[in-house]
Amino acid sequence: MANLSLLSTAYRLFSKTRNNLGSSALFLPRSLSNMANETYPLSKTEAVSYLEQTLKITKWESLLRENPLSFLGFMLSQIKLCAPYTNLTFFSKDGIKNPTLEEGKHFMFTKQGGNCFIINPFIEAVLRRLGLQTYCVPASIFHWGSVRFFGHVGIVVRNLTQTDQLYVLDPGNPYLTTEAVPIDFDRSSPSYGTPIFCYKCFMVSPGFVHMCKRVDLSDITKLTDRCHFFVEDDQYWKVLFTYNIFEPQSAPYFVKVNQTFCDDASVFPEVHNDLLLLGYPDGVMVNITRQQCLTVDKYGKTHVTKITDTSQLLTTIRRYFPQYSVERIEMAMKNLENKN
Repeated sequence: MANLSLLSTAYRLFSKTRNNLGSSALFLPRSLSNMANETYPLSKTEAVSYLEQTLKITKWESLLRENPLSFLGFMLSQIKLCAPYTNLTFFSKDGIKNPTLEEGKHFMFTKQGGNCFIINPFIEAVLRRLGLQTYCVPASIFHWGSVRFFGHVGIVVRNLTQTDQLYVLDPGNPYLTTEAVPIDFDRSSPSYGTPIFCYKCFMVSPGFVHMCKRVDLSDITKLTDRCHFFVEDDQYWKVLFTYNIFEPQSAPYFVKVNQTFCDDASVFPEVHNDLLLLGYPDGVMVNITRQQCLTVDKYGKTHVTKITDTSQLLTTIRRYFPQYSVERIEMAMKNLENKN
């Protein structure tokens, strides 16, 4: 718990500095004392409907009141079952289209999901409407040998169980990150997850939290990746995301960031050039591209099915993700075929 006072001091210092600089300071958010995301078009009635109807969490009020951390963990697990990480929701008859906040809200209510810029601002708004103190923050993505700065968004929860306590949560990534991680450690958090996917957070300076997954030494294949790893107790942890936890931003900000990725295929070529569809229906990881369907059960058993034509692809998607209409799948396939 030693780092809590340090974070609290840095937190207040950031707020004071931000107030002195004023609202026009480049790249700095509003004061941490005024980080309400009121710009997201979501009412409390809608937030409750999402919990009860979409996520099937019916006794959320008592759970949130009695054990808010358990509530968050259960909610994150339900989101993973209901909101696939995908680019299917980006394709339109006119090509790749950046969904509006209203469209993103529709995708979440209908279990169609999207990328982090659709999922996380929506979930942050749901939590806020339920009375939690939350805000979204920019994050960077670490791929093999490259970093995509501000290519991601995370969620921070404040004052959940004690004053100035911060938690990081991230339902909008492809991984099974189903715990709200308390930022109260000196260097690293406890580990979470399963033997198949194990993750934890590291912090080397206040304000920057690294979410990492455990990997084998054999996975470190490139010299350029050496700086993207932590080593602790003879275990190797590869950095996935780095969150700027003291930089709250509004939902419209992330819509603009997402527009950049939609406009420029060189930033995230995989979003433009292939199908991305990864979810956890019935607790089984299902990862579908145009070439194959990969499934991994809770015991780590892997099965790969090659996909040879559009008809098989459509059938495979509808088998695991019936929430997507035939029309939406065919529209995505037409967009991708036009690029090749």
